[in-house]
Amino acid sequence: MKNDFMNILLSYSKDKLKLPLFNIKNNEINLYDLLSRIAYMGFSITRLDSNLVFSKLAYIAKRFVEEQILTAEGYKKNYNLLPAVQNDIKVWKQKYLAQLYMVSALDSIKVTEIELKDYYSNIFLNSNNQLQVKLKIITLNDLDEVSRLLDQMNTGVQFSDLAKLYGKTDSLANENGETQLLPVSMLNDLSDIATGLHKGEIFGPIKRSNGYTILQLIEKEL
Repeated sequence: MKNDFMNILLSYSKDKLKLPLFNIKNNEINLYDLLSRIAYMGFSITRLDSNLVFSKLAYIAKRFVEEQILTAEGYKKNYNLLPAVQNDIKVWKQKYLAQLYMVSALDSIKVTEIELKDYYSNIFLNSNNQLQVKLKIITLNDLDEVSRLLDQMNTGVQFSDLAKLYGKTDSLANENGETQLLPVSMLNDLSDIATGLHKGEIFGPIKRSNGYTILQLIEKEL
């Protein structure tokens, strides 16, 4: 997402990025502000469809305007000075900086092809002695999208049907949102969770470096 954001910024001139979208009192909100919001929250769609992209962007823009209006009203009433709000901001800053450091650290790590082959060779050599699992998995960047998915599940839509609809949203899964039978050691941050699940059980959303994940255990064997 970082590279996408930078590519989008470079496609606009500085003057265009400063074009006003709307005003709230004396505060001017410009194109750069909206793009920054999209970059921070993430952007994902279930399939390549221009109408779906435009619809999603329209929804994000509407929410962005609403958020800016609420923010301005909050400052007007000095809600930003409340101890509870100050504490939430402090926690948010720490979490954001921690994520930023993690992404920067990951970007700086260099792994050779030989090291990568050795790592996966060791995993598969030891896989006969490991618990192996098969999952249906959906990973989304946008919290609004996560909320809509949970709403669909609450109305009775099966998670397996949603996984097929969303498709490949995670590097572990195929186009139907399903993994192969994998050693739990290959799941990294999901290994402990997958190990503790029963067949058919659903868990999530789980905050991860690449988004928010909801998964279902399909198969488990030694």
